[in-house]
Amino acid sequence: MIGALFMLLRKILCVVLLLFGVCCIITQVDVLVNWEKTTGKVTALHIMSTDEDDNPTRYKVSYLYKVDGKSYYGEGSVKSIVSGVGSKISVYYDRSNVSASTPANGLARVLGIGISFVLGGLIVLASCASGSKKQDRDTITDDEEPFMYTNYMQGFYL
Repeated sequence: MIGALFMLLRKILCVVLLLFGVCCIITQVDVLVNWEKTTGKVTALHIMSTDEDDNPTRYKVSYLYKVDGKSYYGEGSVKSIVSGVGSKISVYYDRSNVSASTPANGLARVLGIGISFVLGGLIVLASCASGSKKQDRDTITDDEEPFMYTNYMQGFYL
């Protein structure tokens, strides 16, 4: 009973991981395919995370970008490759809603997260498949067991 419940929970986890991962990948591929790329200028920079030596690894940036001569502002998180306020960054913006944008190097992060979740879901799926095979082997009765009792007993009578 507990084994069946555990198997059900693993299957649910598998589905959740796969769905979340696929959704992340689809949204990021949509941005890459359907959004336009331009260059933006960093207007503000805040450290979000650092490594063990206190070197910045992730920033929250505010940036300005222009489309058809009109300026737009956006925000997002980027890796530490930003050199500071005034530096240039690549920005993707939605053609149908020009004010919607995202930093280009933030896309790789979400795409990587999506791929990680899909891989995690596939690993859980593989464990579910191997777990069900193990359950099938565990349900073999003594009559079906391919063990030779005569060979086992010979060892005691020699």
